[in-house]
Amino acid sequence: MKPRYQTNFMPDLFSWRELELMINMASFLNPSNCVIDPKEAGKLQWDMPSWNVNKEEMPVGLFEELMNKVGVFYFVDCSRFKKEFNDFASHLEEEEKIPFDTHVYVHYKNLQKPHPFGCHWDLHSNVIIQCEGSTHWMVYPKINPVTKTQQSHLHIDEDPIIDIVLNPGDAIWIPRYYPHHAISKEKRISLSFAGTHHSSLETQNYKDRTWISLR
Repeated sequence: MKPRYQTNFMPDLFSWRELELMINMASFLNPSNCVIDPKEAGKLQWDMPSWNVNKEEMPVGLFEELMNKVGVFYFVDCSRFKKEFNDFASHLEEEEKIPFDTHVYVHYKNLQKPHPFGCHWDLHSNVIIQCEGSTHWMVYPKINPVTKTQQSHLHIDEDPIIDIVLNPGDAIWIPRYYPHHAISKEKRISLSFAGTHHSSLETQNYKDRTWISLR
């Protein structure tokens, strides 16, 4: 994978209406799937509804309060939410020979709030697809992870090798060890297809990309 971007790469991949569905399903509203400010989430308590089999699943009404207060959240383990996610994850796994997951990143309110990691580099490679809104992305030259131990909130004097505003349908490829910074220009949804270099394609989670189609 090389750093690059492409406009109009995958239009109409994911929408606000589909995010509504994901949230209102409620099964994603648990700490294993949903990452939101833990200081705020930790203050909330609720009774377990009669039909709810997951006691960690946050009621939708409480999530709405937290979502509006914090403004930034994301979901992990989403590659099977829809066939298009699963197909693209499968394509990347075949191409890169590493397992991929799909993360749904949302900046909904408080646009002045900076990215939680600031300028940072990752241990995994990413393909980010802009789905709603727009985001200013800057990607910087590759660092040496042995000598550059600080991973987030970096101050980089070098000019970025990519400096682009992504609009819906656009995509950017960011290999691991390339520092990058995302600034939301308006409320937005981005999908991150993240590939881990520390797991094998032989593990069951990634070995079975079968999609059941009912007719």
